[in-house]
Amino acid sequence: MAMSTSAMQANVVLSPSGIKVTVENVKCAQANAFIETDLFQEYEIEEEMVIFKLNLTSWIECLNIFGGGSAGAASPSLKMVYRGHGYPLTEISMESELVEHFECKQTLKQRYRMSLIKPSIKPLTAALKVSVRMDARGFLCLQFMIRTESHHICFIEYFIA
Repeated sequence: MAMSTSAMQANVVLSPSGIKVTVENVKCAQANAFIETDLFQEYEIEEEMVIFKLNLTSWIECLNIFGGGSAGAASPSLKMVYRGHGYPLTEISMESELVEHFECKQTLKQRYRMSLIKPSIKPLTAALKVSVRMDARGFLCLQFMIRTESHHICFIEYFIA
């Protein structure tokens, strides 16, 4: 992302239904993660809603103390190349068994900076299902349904303008 993660603030909303974490990159991209209450062994909140901000890097470092962090691991990457006629090209038909629902009222063409899409690659690799939506303005929404190690389902949304 164009903004360094050390300067990024995470907006955290605690509610009776769970925890929502939102991170924005200069109003161009937004990532949301929602963690439902049944993912926790204990979850208690005395108020209807608690909202606060915290430094994303510090929070991730604290969470990595408990494991799951991969210091020094290679960062995810994506390379899609189509050289032209005679070279491999993968198309997924809307009738494919990989596609659960397809709806497109008009042809849309949009370009996005890879630096904005790159943070969505890690949840993509772990997703059971992926929803891709784009509106006529080119606003892209990627939604990932992910099963945790304890077999709970959580969702991550990523928005790109």
